[in-house]
Amino acid sequence: MTIEFIRQGDDLNNWKESLLYDDDPESRARHSPEEEVNTIKASMEKRCPGGSQWKVIAQDDSSILFEWQSKPCPASDEHQIGRIIHGKHNWFALYRQGL
Repeated sequence: MTIEFIRQGDDLNNWKESLLYDDDPESRARHSPEEEVNTIKASMEKRCPGGSQWKVIAQDDSSILFEWQSKPCPASDEHQIGRIIHGKHNWFALYRQGL
């Protein structure tokens, strides 16, 4: 099960900070944090080829901290920093938007 949390006053279409929590231990076993980021990158590349830039800031066996920016494709510029953390029984994805 995946649960997403956003700050009070934000909504799913207009948020500044987001936390995703997944308590499915099998999903953690399928992908490393780096593979999770690569999946996100591939999805964005399908929607807007060549439209984003990615940078890994820090990485270890259980987490990855990354930053990405997109050009206005299809709608507007985006800039986020994110961290994917794999715990013993679950994983978390934290995002900060609008940097």
